Amino acid sequence: MPVFQAYITGMKQIISLLLFWGLFSFVTLAQSNVNFPKPAILQDLKNQTPEQGSIQIFQEPQIEDLLSRHLELNRRNDGLTGYRILIFKASFQNSREKAMEERGRFLSHFTDIPVYYFYEQPESRLFVGDFRTKSEATRMKLEIEKFFRNAIVIETKINFPKLDKTEDK
Repeated sequence: MPVFQAYITGMKQIISLLLFWGLFSFVTLAQSNVNFPKPAILQDLKNQTPEQGSIQIFQEPQIEDLLSRHLELNRRNDGLTGYRILIFKASFQNSREKAMEERGRFLSHFTDIPVYYFYEQPESRLFVGDFRTKSEATRMKLEIEKFFRNAIVIETKINFPKLDKTEDK
């Protein structure tokens, strides 16, 4: 009788595994039928202009699908993981006014770095910068500490970097 119970238990595990595998395959197939917009970069590369050469792209259709998914996920995100420097944090009654004073003081020293004010009750916070790496943020923090002693680097969601579309002529 114990051999029979072991056989039944083994069969249950195999059937469970097959059901799980079948369900997983179905879910994966269902997700692959989602239509994502085709990446414009591939179309731009295929377009020919009289002043430039032509490019032919030979690739599996799945590559374009993966690129489309990647671009769409980035589009849905409001930013990417990066670092900002916290230069002010307070929770007293007129902390917003003090934060705006500190903002002005910061901008008088660093005009090209963006400043972000956040209020989450009961705290006002002032962040600066959009740094992709911690080392980049730490280098800037050393400069900022000359004016804001308590500056600290914080990992957070940052804005996508601006792309310069300048033409070389």
